[in-house]
Amino acid sequence: MGSFAKSAVLALSFFQCTCQAFIYDLVVMKKWNGSEYTYFIGLSDFHDKKHKANGKQLTDLQAILSKTRKDLLRVAFEDVGSPGVNHDGQCGRFFVVSSGGVLNGFANICKKLNLVNKNFEYRYCRVAALGPVLNNINASLDGFDSVCGTHVSALIAEVEKILREFKRYKDPNLAKTLYAQASRRMRNLMQEMQWFNHADQTVAQYIVSVTTPQTRLDLVKKMLTFDSVLFDLRVMHDVLHAPKNTNYLAVAGGSHITRIAKLLAKFGYQYVEGETPKFVKEYNLGKCLGCNIVDGKYCERPKPISIKKIADFL
Repeated sequence: MGSFAKSAVLALSFFQCTCQAFIYDLVVMKKWNGSEYTYFIGLSDFHDKKHKANGKQLTDLQAILSKTRKDLLRVAFEDVGSPGVNHDGQCGRFFVVSSGGVLNGFANICKKLNLVNKNFEYRYCRVAALGPVLNNINASLDGFDSVCGTHVSALIAEVEKILREFKRYKDPNLAKTLYAQASRRMRNLMQEMQWFNHADQTVAQYIVSVTTPQTRLDLVKKMLTFDSVLFDLRVMHDVLHAPKNTNYLAVAGGSHITRIAKLLAKFGYQYVEGETPKFVKEYNLGKCLGCNIVDGKYCERPKPISIKKIADFL
């Protein structure tokens, strides 16, 4: 296998957590638009493409969306395996090969059903560069082309591109305040991680310079997640600008949906329904990559939910 192909394959899924993830949480919100309620439906995914619940949930999603009026629905998601709204999709000569799972499957459903959809993922350089590190945290970085071939300046550029995007939004003052606060926070965090000081280094050189074997995993996790709020704000903006009488469905990993719901509540959206996620303990730490470890003993993984009830709001 050539080095280019090897780099692509090694960067498969930066948050793939083998602790059995799938759609595990549901939030429904509504807002009166002057003539009727419109709904925001959020589904939370935990990024495990191998769990058997994936197929059932994708089948249910497709069945529901195929019966929905396409002119009255907008959808958003995060999928590093397909191009984003800015037509990103790779980092220089590196790209991420990603298939299967709910998020990637959802992107394919949107295409098949001709739904108006937006992929708000943008962290392609970080996924390509850090995916191999996350999944081989104790290995020599010299063995991964994408880590050695991506510069810290490329990681900075990805974030700065979104911060410039915020400045172009024609939004209410409250939203502009949220964008400004997030922008300041992001630049402070990049400064704390010494990105600006190491901008000319490759990601491999940077990680070796600023970490020890004991601190490497924590830094890599922080690098991958510190700017998660930018995804939340992009979805919030898109919901606020959706056409009148249009419902909105968002599918995203981790706690994105919970945070997006809190943001929308600031703009008049009211909670209608939600699931209380149920978790089980996994004591095999080998299955806990990318998950939060509790007391060094176990991680918590969610249980799948039925998503059929979203049909009541679409």
